[in-house]
Amino acid sequence: MAVRAVEQFARSDGLNSKPTMNALWNLGQIYIDNGKPAKAEQVFRAIAIYNSKNPKDGTVMPYQVLRAWSKSLRTLGRKKDAERIEAQLERTSSKTQTKSRP
Repeated sequence: MAVRAVEQFARSDGLNSKPTMNALWNLGQIYIDNGKPAKAEQVFRAIAIYNSKNPKDGTVMPYQVLRAWSKSLRTLGRKKDAERIEAQLERTSSKTQTKSRP
């Protein structure tokens, strides 16, 4: 059903739309829950790419996506790739904290 939801959102709103990415997020979580980290990694990577191209109001849970992507990479034994994503998460988090300071 989750795959069909992604397909329907992609048809109605376009492949690179926020509703489609939200549906992909749900699919990625299902893949994780069902022990399919390779499929989840592809999904989270796609959402992260979407987020990088839509930095303002178009992002879909950017921190959660990077964390989930990193976790799926670690599950796949891709430690260096996971560390790269975690460093990106740290940089992003630091920028947000700096901006919110008076």
